[in-house]
Amino acid sequence: MITSGDAAMTSEERLVFRDDGFYARGSGRAVAGGSSWSYDGGSGGPGEQGWRTEDGVLFLAGLEGPWRRIGQYGMTEDGRTMRITYDRGGRKLWTRQ
Repeated sequence: MITSGDAAMTSEERLVFRDDGFYARGSGRAVAGGSSWSYDGGSGGPGEQGWRTEDGVLFLAGLEGPWRRIGQYGMTEDGRTMRITYDRGGRKLWTRQ
């Protein structure tokens, strides 16, 4: 969520891993508003791609592209949150819903 003055914006991102080796990643809903305006951007469509892991490292591939190393991943003990530490820098927490 981002805020500035009386305005605020939030967006969601989806990452879905399926048992058959495919994953879907896409933009979720984006909304914003202020004292006299609002915006609802709806959601974007995810693309289907391949995923695999090896020694605590996540790899992703496009439908016709090569495998790319994304970074290290880990799960919380309850299995509800995954942390990805990206090779290009940065970290994200993904929560299971």
